[in-house]
Amino acid sequence: MQQHNARILIIEDEEDVCLLLADILSQEGHAIATASDGRAGLALFQQQSFDIVFTDLAMPNMTGWQVAEEVKKIDTQVPVILITGWSMQTEEKEMYKSHVDMIVTKPFTVDEIVAVLTRALALRQTQGTG
Repeated sequence: MQQHNARILIIEDEEDVCLLLADILSQEGHAIATASDGRAGLALFQQQSFDIVFTDLAMPNMTGWQVAEEVKKIDTQVPVILITGWSMQTEEKEMYKSHVDMIVTKPFTVDEIVAVLTRALALRQTQGTG
């Protein structure tokens, strides 16, 4: 049973990447909000309820790591997915300490985004019931 109609926040300063992600996720049946930097994204996150956050790593003013930390201060149940153009090998302990649940590297495929979204929705469901 797949959960649909999740509210997803995308924080990404590259407009093309943001539009592509929004397109993929909305075609999967989800409601999308976007922000072009961490501060704007966190302001949206504080005003509205979101089930999942996708955030770019390298952005002006605030990194994706900082966004993840702030999101988790507000709601520990929300999975945070870090998007990066850098190749990263991050241990699970490091990801947990940095409040990031999953990492997607650019360039990504539609299938990769759908797969990580499915994992994030499952994580959200288990956290919500645990």
